[in-house]
Amino acid sequence: LLPKSFPDTFKFKMKGGKEIKMPYPNCVLNYRVHQKYTNHQYQNRGENGEWQVSSENSIFFEIDGPYRAMIIPASTEEDKMLKKRYAVFEFDGSLAELKGFEVKRRGELRLIQVFQTEVFPEFLKGGSKEEVYQIIGQMANRWLDVIESKGKTMTDDEVIYFFSESKSMSKSVEESGGNKSVQITTAKRLADFLGVDSFLKDSGISCHMLIANKPHNASCTERAIPVKIFSAEYEVKKTWLRQWLQDSSLNDFDMRSIIDWDYYKDRLCAVFQKLISIPAAYQSITNPCPRVKVPEWLRKRVAEQNDRFQQQSLGLWLRKADPAAGPGANGAAQEPGKRKLVDLEDLA
Repeated sequence: LLPKSFPDTFKFKMKGGKEIKMPYPNCVLNYRVHQKYTNHQYQNRGENGEWQVSSENSIFFEIDGPYRAMIIPASTEEDKMLKKRYAVFEFDGSLAELKGFEVKRRGELRLIQVFQTEVFPEFLKGGSKEEVYQIIGQMANRWLDVIESKGKTMTDDEVIYFFSESKSMSKSVEESGGNKSVQITTAKRLADFLGVDSFLKDSGISCHMLIANKPHNASCTERAIPVKIFSAEYEVKKTWLRQWLQDSSLNDFDMRSIIDWDYYKDRLCAVFQKLISIPAAYQSITNPCPRVKVPEWLRKRVAEQNDRFQQQSLGLWLRKADPAAGPGANGAAQEPGKRKLVDLEDLA
């Protein structure tokens, strides 16, 4: 990333009056890369069957921008970066390029897609970094309120719209063998309660599902249920939900009571961490959404940076002795009367 004021394109006027443009960063980077990383042993097989050696380098730089802002998410793992994920904005506020985010993926959780669509323009607001993170932190808190209230302000259609997922199966259930996935579980359950064997035999089945909060201690794969069950007749719904959730005493069949809200909260908080909490911590800004916990490694790192009484390493005060310089040069074997005294204030 280069600032807008960085020298970009230079023009050279030739003796004949013709102008030649030179994109300065491109030329410098391309030259240095080709000087250091060109493969001078690249071999191609010619038509006569003989191998021909040549110098090849396919790495070239190009300049994009300047842009108003570039939003890059952080990794939840320590000292790692996420590749090929960014949102770039023009100076008029329009989105120039969006790559790698869930909002671009087909079948991704709509809740995350809607949040990302709403939050990216908010990064352009505010007069300081603190104000920007305060704005997007408020947006994150509103979505957490929706989940923690178990969607009580939403209609059934809105709950399904935001929290359900659609995943397609490249193979049929029968071809999948002993493999496990939320798609396979959903397809099997659709076949059971609808009585349609084609859900097991056909490939390309689209599975529209929600994740239930039961059975307890079961994996997410085993808790996937088809959305279609909630539009079934009451007795059909009761029979199959009791069986799938392994709860014969279940009487509340409202989807809000069955959805695993903690599962969806964890997924949304993972996005909050990458876009809000971790980047804010890296910029010495207090977590704008305290309900989203930061990873333990980041919490320790921030605590160390803010510790006024942080213990410094002894390595700052020691240096390796040079045997060739003699004992006097290192100060290790000098006579007591000839040693240079060090003021304690110089060590503070």
